[in-house]
Amino acid sequence: PDDPPALLIYGTDDLLVPYEHAEAADRALTEVGVDVRVMKIRGAGHLLNPGADLYEAGAPITSSQGPESWAAVMDFLDEQLRPQ
Repeated sequence: PDDPPALLIYGTDDLLVPYEHAEAADRALTEVGVDVRVMKIRGAGHLLNPGADLYEAGAPITSSQGPESWAAVMDFLDEQLRPQ
């Protein structure tokens, strides 16, 4: 297909978007032939940036795995955008 590849990064403890949404998006994109990769971060919240000030029900929704997530984003973009 002509669709660009997709990288989905989800935290398993996301309080805003359930992890099941990542699984559903992965299935739907795969079914139509999109190159999709899912990075599942156990115990991570919604945001990739540590120290964010958004809270839901008194619990932080930040991810302590921010550097790991951003490294995956940079690797994905480098792979996809590198001249052939």
